[in-house]
Amino acid sequence: MEIKTNHMAVITPKMNLLQIPIKDKFYVPPSDPAALARATEFAQGKGLLNQHKRPRELSVKSNRPPSQAVQTQSG
Repeated sequence: MEIKTNHMAVITPKMNLLQIPIKDKFYVPPSDPAALARATEFAQGKGLLNQHKRPRELSVKSNRPPSQAVQTQSG
């Protein structure tokens, strides 16, 4: 479940999740094409993007047994 930016999340007594938009000066209605054309340059300029990259052995599925899945370098 994704909670969008500038939305208030409310959990009801029947365990329903309601997402209520906060309509302030930054609000963009979902029907506006600008809502889909957002880029990451602003967040990247502020240093807010996660630069962490997953190790190759975790991101690629392997058919080898776990003892051979990760090769270590010796020497």
